[in-house]
Amino acid sequence: MKPVLPLLALGFGLAGAAQADEPVFSVSGYGTLAWTQMSGDNAQYRVGTAEPNGAGHAGSGETDSKLGVQIIARPTDKFSATLHLLSKKNVNNNFNPRVEWAYGKYDLTPDVSLRAGRLALPGFVLSDYLNVGYSMTPVRGPVEVYAQLPISHFNGVDALWRTQAGPLALTVQPFAGRSNIHARFSDPQATRAEGDATVYGMNLVGQWDDWSLRIGRIDAKVSLNAGPVDSLITTLRMMGENGAASRLEYQDKHSSFTGLGVGYDNGKLLAQGEYTIRKAGGFLADTTGWYVMAGWRFGNVTPYVMTARQRVTSDTQYGGIANPMLSAYVNGLLASGNTSQKSWSLGARWDVAKNIAVKAQYDRIRPDHGSAAGLLISSDSKPLSSRHVATVAMDFVF
Repeated sequence: MKPVLPLLALGFGLAGAAQADEPVFSVSGYGTLAWTQMSGDNAQYRVGTAEPNGAGHAGSGETDSKLGVQIIARPTDKFSATLHLLSKKNVNNNFNPRVEWAYGKYDLTPDVSLRAGRLALPGFVLSDYLNVGYSMTPVRGPVEVYAQLPISHFNGVDALWRTQAGPLALTVQPFAGRSNIHARFSDPQATRAEGDATVYGMNLVGQWDDWSLRIGRIDAKVSLNAGPVDSLITTLRMMGENGAASRLEYQDKHSSFTGLGVGYDNGKLLAQGEYTIRKAGGFLADTTGWYVMAGWRFGNVTPYVMTARQRVTSDTQYGGIANPMLSAYVNGLLASGNTSQKSWSLGARWDVAKNIAVKAQYDRIRPDHGSAAGLLISSDSKPLSSRHVATVAMDFVF
């Protein structure tokens, strides 16, 4: 099972220059059918900030399920065009397909490629495979890390330079462009936030024998609007509380995201970890996130264990507002952004066929003291205790 990622890289057009004997036109795809259920009432588990709701005590077949299709045309040995369609639960609470990627790639040399169009934003180790459940050992990337970025793609350009530095195979990927932001807060009303961002950065990926390393940085100038927050900012300015208004507003704010990932896979033992830093500004919190996952392959079965953590590093209180009601609103908004939590996960992957994997995963989630619900959606004003999430999933590729 070790070659899963390289095979998917070839199947989904993420490898290097096209070869002359590759087909002119190809279609590939993937999907996940899953059932997710969480213990307790008055809370829901979701896997991304775009989802307006998630899986609760009654369970849901929508939270982790998805379907994707990719079409690649290669009219010449140097140029290819890729269209990637994805259907998963979105900010509008439906599964309408969206264009996840749509780009052209030109190979200047066998080691240098240029791409332009809609591209995956390389924020994580799994960014190119984030929706392809079959490519991952666990059911999903841990939300403590992977829910930090509300953007999965951007419209712009990047370059891929593949080189060899001694035993290290290195890929250098600079990129720049713009992206739209669609997100939902984790409040009971799932307040909607919309905006856009100018993004640019660099992604470095290295491979050395059984080891892999990724270092990435994204800088962005972000504008973000949310109805209730905008109304509060307007009221603050009318009341002369310009400092508090500036603290909350999110117009042309500089944000950044830094990630470091390390992996090891010798065919039997596999281990992977990431550490990320989000500097957000405005009414969003600064966060750090990390996870460590390890597994062992026993033939076609891979049991694994994982632990993850998200911590809010910015101040979730603002003092000095004279009006007590306004002060309560401002501090309530900032406190709602305290998504600090930790989790432990235990699971197993069974590769039942060449292109089908069945998984079962148990997660124990515990919001921090001072964090009402962590990354869960809660309808209860009281802090949540530990919650338990169970998921069974079938991943496939074709």
